[in-house]
Amino acid sequence: MNTDKVTRIEVIDHQSEPVVGRAYTKYNCEKVELQLQDDGRTLKIFISKNLDLFCEKAKSNLKEKNL
Repeated sequence: MNTDKVTRIEVIDHQSEPVVGRAYTKYNCEKVELQLQDDGRTLKIFISKNLDLFCEKAKSNLKEKNL
């Protein structure tokens, strides 16, 4: 998934009782990386202003796009 234009992250919780709705919101995101881990059971969202915190694949993709 291309996350180049993403500037806001929201986690919507429809599982809790009572339903929580927006459980987490972060504005002004600069760098966003999505990763599936644990045989596809875990979705991780990485947001950062520091390129050094990203995995090598994400850093390579950002460099190719001159970001």
